[in-house]
Amino acid sequence: MEPRAEEFSDVDIKAVLDNCRLDYVYEPDWPRLVSRTCGLLASAKTVAWFQNARSGTAAVSAERVVLSDPTARFVRDNINGFLLGRALDSPLPVVVSITHAKAALTDPPAVFERRPSTPQEDSRTAFGAAVDPEGRCDVCVIDPASAAAIGDLCDAWQARTGRPALVAIDFTVDGERPVCDPRAAVQAFFSSAIDALVMGRFLLMKDYWLMRSGT
Repeated sequence: MEPRAEEFSDVDIKAVLDNCRLDYVYEPDWPRLVSRTCGLLASAKTVAWFQNARSGTAAVSAERVVLSDPTARFVRDNINGFLLGRALDSPLPVVVSITHAKAALTDPPAVFERRPSTPQEDSRTAFGAAVDPEGRCDVCVIDPASAAAIGDLCDAWQARTGRPALVAIDFTVDGERPVCDPRAAVQAFFSSAIDALVMGRFLLMKDYWLMRSGT
């Protein structure tokens, strides 16, 4: 079941967060929020990402995901074990921006189509634990023209780390229902092993000190 393609303003999101009596950080500077998200991912945090897409249900799915660094030491434990409760050797799907797909993959899939692909030899380490024993990984190529927010994040991640790929699994409630609105995003975040939630221009973390420290 695909997420509904509804859009939510920062006013909509704030109303939900305030109604739930939650503490959060509002970051009006989008590049700064993207940079901070990259910093969390680089420190092996698992980050839920809930943003609007410009068009199409496939783009909506790409903007409502749970992200992690595929090269992080315990990424399989964090995603497959703690978050999804499945076998640790289950595939870890990744997203790559169309900007970097051809340089990173020998056979990139069509935009927003998820299928196995082979990293270029000199890019294989950048895909980390997402690469299976046959040297393949499940890839979704995103187009920033339709999914601008995740496109910005992928570009910033590449600029910061030199790596194009991020683990991206569906953002769901209880591993079943797609997260379609801010209240469901809050529910899924606080009932799971996710470390941080970036929703619109709001950042929520379970570690209050880290959230407020700005690091």
